[in-house]
This record gives sequence, C-alpha cells and structure tokens, in this order.
Amino acid sequence: MSDSSKMYLNCIKCDHVWVGLHLPMEMALAAKILKKIHCPKCGAAAKDVVMASKEQAATCDAIS
Repeated sequence: MSDSSKMYLNCIKCDHVWVGLHLPMEMALAAKILKKIHCPKCGAAAKDVVMASKEQAATCDAIS
C-alpha cells in the first residue's frame, strides 16, 4: 500500500473534526465525495463542511 495523506474536515455547525479523505485520489472522485459529504456527528450538509486547520487536525490525531 502506498503512502497516504489524510484530508481533515471540520463542520462549522458543531466544530467536529474528522478524516474526510485519504490522498492521493483522483480529483474527480474527491470532488464527487466532497459534494455529498455530511458531518458524521450532527449530519450537517456539505455546505457546512470545510477543510480543517493544521491545529484542528493535530487535535484530531491526538484523540485517535
């Protein structure tokens, strides 16, 4: 298995941070996934999900 980078996402409704994608991935597939993604904690729609900051991602990794 090749090296994979994690793309962390943040819900602006409930501030939940999670791994949304493992990269590398085809851009078309990543875009399709991100258009339909929902927060796993509160169910907020894709329009309320943004990329997490490095600080938020570090916090997420510390909890895992």
